[in-house]
Amino acid sequence: MINGYFTSDYFSDLIKKDAGKSVQEYIQLKLMNAACFYLSPDLAVCNLIPVY
Repeated sequence: MINGYFTSDYFSDLIKKDAGKSVQEYIQLKLMNAACFYLSPDLAVCNLIPVY
């Protein structure tokens, strides 16, 4: 935090700490999961994609 504002590194470090992945990997997994739920109503395939 600089002068009361959060920096991009703050959020990057927070995601790395919580998910154990880079921001890019985290966003890719979230997008793949969202697409899977949208395309597969039975959710059988969606369970193969890890959600963090």
